[in-house]
Amino acid sequence: LDAAYIDLGKAFVEGQGYVALSRVKATEGLFLKGVNERTFTRHERVSHVDNIFRRASEKLVRRLAITDSKRTEEVSDQFVEHMGGHEPREELREIQKIEPKESTTEKTRKLLVKKLSLKDMAKERGVGKGTILTHIEKLLTEKSITKSNVRYILREVKLTDKDLKTIAKAFKKADTDKLAPVRTELKNKYSYDKLRCARMFL
Repeated sequence: LDAAYIDLGKAFVEGQGYVALSRVKATEGLFLKGVNERTFTRHERVSHVDNIFRRASEKLVRRLAITDSKRTEEVSDQFVEHMGGHEPREELREIQKIEPKESTTEKTRKLLVKKLSLKDMAKERGVGKGTILTHIEKLLTEKSITKSNVRYILREVKLTDKDLKTIAKAFKKADTDKLAPVRTELKNKYSYDKLRCARMFL
């Protein structure tokens, strides 16, 4: 849970406090009304088993410290195979051979460099014009391109300097970078694509 209001003044069995408190992701979301003597107690058997696990873990850490790393690797691989998995190091080598996949925004950037129209970029990528505009905004934010790289798109969507000034005033008046309130402010005179294009230059 993101948040919980808990009354542990009514806890009546060992471990109940832990179970209740562990339902909450962070202490910021925890509102604790009360506690009693059982709130933080553990069941005797749980404490006993916990101690067994801790001792076994400490013993294993000491053993690993004096074990040859090659042997550790070998046993790890045997365990993975025994559990029905594959030999991990071989898979890792295969993964390392694979070149990193080109990001979707990088593909759009390459088309921008060629000065393709919005319509042609959308067709080439198999997406809508709105998606291409979202990519362009991201590229501008990342400084992967400059405004001069995309100024030609303003002509394509038929946005004049006068339009940009009008839209800029609406963004300022609405006091937001969201499109819907600005479109309402402008009485739906401009499409979302036009507003998105304008936003890039504001």
